[in-house]
Amino acid sequence: PASEEERDTQPTLSFQRVLQRAVFHVQSSGRNEVTGANVLVAIFSEQESLWL
Repeated sequence: PASEEERDTQPTLSFQRVLQRAVFHVQSSGRNEVTGANVLVAIFSEQESLWL
């Protein structure tokens, strides 16, 4: 069995959706940089978010 340090970690689907949504929003608004605020907005619009 692999030790804890040897395991490959994978981002969850929710995490991937949040980042994709933030990037899409930034690109569609004509900007070039994703900020923490963009990601935070995307987190709150994620339906499966554990934060809400």
